[in-house]
Amino acid sequence: MSKTLIIDGNYLFASTYSGFNPPYNNKATEEQTIVASAVIKRILTLAQSYDNIAVCFDEKRSEIWRSKIFSDYKGTRSKTPLPGFLKQLSIVKDALKTLNIKTYSAQGYEADDFIGSIVKKTQSPENEYHIFSADADLKQLITDNVKILQKDKVEKEDKLFTITDFKNLYGSTPETNLTPTDLIIIKAIAGDASDNYKGIDKFGNSKIVPLIEKLKTLHPELSPTNFVSILKKHLNELSNVLTEQTQAAKTKTAAQSIRKELQNKYAFPLASDTFLNAFLSRLNNEPVQVPPPSEITKPDFSLTASQKEQLQNSFSLYIALASIYCDIPESVLSLKSLDELKWDYTKIDLSAFNQLCSENRFNQLQQLVNSFQKGSNNLDTTKTELNEKEPELK
Repeated sequence: MSKTLIIDGNYLFASTYSGFNPPYNNKATEEQTIVASAVIKRILTLAQSYDNIAVCFDEKRSEIWRSKIFSDYKGTRSKTPLPGFLKQLSIVKDALKTLNIKTYSAQGYEADDFIGSIVKKTQSPENEYHIFSADADLKQLITDNVKILQKDKVEKEDKLFTITDFKNLYGSTPETNLTPTDLIIIKAIAGDASDNYKGIDKFGNSKIVPLIEKLKTLHPELSPTNFVSILKKHLNELSNVLTEQTQAAKTKTAAQSIRKELQNKYAFPLASDTFLNAFLSRLNNEPVQVPPPSEITKPDFSLTASQKEQLQNSFSLYIALASIYCDIPESVLSLKSLDELKWDYTKIDLSAFNQLCSENRFNQLQQLVNSFQKGSNNLDTTKTELNEKEPELK
C-alpha cells in the first residue's frame, strides 16, 4: 500500500514558531532563522517514512473564499505577523522547492482545501493518507484510509487519529452511527470560536450529537447538503405532535410527561417552547444558496448587501464555513496521480539548497541533505542524524 503524507504547512510553521522560548517567539528579528531550520528538519524527519509527500499552505486571509461570504471569518486572529514570521516562512517554502518536495497554495483557498482536494483526486483502496495537523476541521476527512497524524499531548509523540478515535471522541456511545462528515453539521450548529462564527446558544455537543444520531437513524441519507431540509421536517413534526398532545393532556403532570417522552423520541430539548420556535424560525430563513468556492474565488464575485444580511444567520452559511472544499478545479490544482507527489531525493537541487543553507547558516541541515544525493545506502544514517541533532541557535 502506498503511504502519503500531507502536511498542513501553516500549522507546522506557526506551532514551531510559537513553541520556541523568547526571544524567538515574540522578540525575533528579521535575521533569526531558527524556526525555518526547525521546520525544514521536521519535514525531512517525517518524510523518511512515506512514499509521497506534499506540503500545503494558506494564502492571504482576506482573499480566502470563506472571508468573501463571511467578512468576520477568523476575525479574532492577529492580522500582523510577529517579527521574522513571513521571512522565515518564505525561507521554508524556498527550501522545499530546492528539496523537490511538492507544495500547494493559491489565492482564495486554505491549506485545508488543498489537503481535501488532493485526497479526493487520488484516493483509492491502495492508498493510505496521513494528514499532519492539529486542525480539528481536517477530522471530517477521516476514513479507513485517511488518518490524522498529530502529537499526543500526554506522551509527546506523533500518533494517528483514526475513525475509531473519532467515534470515541464525538459519539454518545462507541457504537454511534456518527461519521467524520457529521463534524460539519456539529460545527454549523455549535459554531467555531477559532474561526469566529457563533453557534446556537446553549446547544453544545451534548445536545447536538444525540440529535444527529437520531436523525441518521430515521434518515440514513443525512448529509451536510440535506441536513437543513431533514431537520426542518423533523422539528416541524415535533412541534405539531407537541402542540396536539399537550393540548389533549388533562393535567399539568400529564403534559410534562408528554414533553419528556417527545424529548427522548425526537432527541431535542423541550425545556422551553421558545427554544424550539427559535430553531424553526432559523430553519425557515434559508433564502440564499451559498455559491461553490470555485465561483467565490473569482475576482468579479460579490454578494449584495441583501444577500449578506440573509446569509448572516443561516445554517447554509455555517455549513459552508465548516466544510473543507475538496473540489479545487483542475486549473488551480493539476494532479493526475500520487506519482507526482513521490519524493525523489536524488533530484534535490543541491546547489540551490547549499546556497540557501549558506545564506541562513543551516550548517547541520546542509550536511544532512548532502547525504541524500549519495544514494539510498546513506539514508538510514541520515534518519538517525535527523532524529539526534537539533537546529542550530544563531
